[in-house]
Amino acid sequence: RGAMCKPRQTKRGQESPPSSSPARPRPRPRTPRRPETMARKGVSYVTAAQLVSMARDPRVAIIDVR
Repeated sequence: RGAMCKPRQTKRGQESPPSSSPARPRPRPRTPRRPETMARKGVSYVTAAQLVSMARDPRVAIIDVR
């Protein structure tokens, strides 16, 4: 109790050199949406192919609310 954490120290020679160009975020690779991702976010419309692939997963319940 009351002990403060020491700031993290880097080993000598491991400091990154300053870059001359501004840092850019890496572009995200384009990957098709997976059913697990869609199920987590909540989807209002799916294609027949997506529905078939989701129905194979035992963790997914398909509910028809026409």
